[in-house]
Amino acid sequence: MDGYIAGGPVSDKFANKRIARTIEFRCDNTLAQVHEAYRIAYDRAEDRPYEFNVGGKKRFAPENKNYGLPEFLQQRNKSIGKKLKKYDGDARTTTLASLGLNIHQPLGYCFDFVADWYHFISLEKVETVIPTVDYPRLRRRVGKSPPQFDPEVSSL
Repeated sequence: MDGYIAGGPVSDKFANKRIARTIEFRCDNTLAQVHEAYRIAYDRAEDRPYEFNVGGKKRFAPENKNYGLPEFLQQRNKSIGKKLKKYDGDARTTTLASLGLNIHQPLGYCFDFVADWYHFISLEKVETVIPTVDYPRLRRRVGKSPPQFDPEVSSL
């Protein structure tokens, strides 16, 4: 899966630069495992609430399917503003296979409801799992990771 930063609190040093990570997953990996892999791949030391958004013609639209951690739904609604009554699934139990993603279909990923780091992740290809490989597996890094909390960007 290829994922790139589509928005967030970046300084001019990182503005308008492609910052992307390619990570291999198994179809039985959960969205929580996808989150953790991308969090680590982008060098984010502090874990924060997150959600995934799938489907529809508009990205991150509330009518799309939304997956996150139910205990953070109230915080999500307060920060993001587009209110959800409940998540369509818990990220800890929702697998990639259960999403029925098509090749190049975008999967929105919002990390940190205060900072609003937005990513778009897409399934690039499906391959046979290599039994001797541990998944998720980082395959490619494009660009340096912007700081999670950049002092050059207005205070969060």
